[in-house]
Amino acid sequence: MKKKKIVKVDLFKFLRGIFIFFVFIFIISLFIGKKIYSHDEVKNKEVYITKDETLWSVASYEQENNEFYKNKSIDYVMNDIKELNNMDLSMIYEGQILKVNTY
Repeated sequence: MKKKKIVKVDLFKFLRGIFIFFVFIFIISLFIGKKIYSHDEVKNKEVYITKDETLWSVASYEQENNEFYKNKSIDYVMNDIKELNNMDLSMIYEGQILKVNTY
């Protein structure tokens, strides 16, 4: 019957290797987390309502031209504008100033 060889491991090198591995994983997770969870600072801009504009037309314009609302539905944009301006209804008036989110 063959005897199994017992391999001696230098404990210091082993622990150093584990420490380096976990530091590497930690650094990688910081970069991934920063990329996933980083958001640009949200600012507000003012939109002056002119004659014959509707909340739908304002939301449609912002959806197409405002990076904050890219790839969002028109309903989302309208509800966001209403919430930001404490509006219960979708009615807007000439001369009204609306706040709109932007980057």
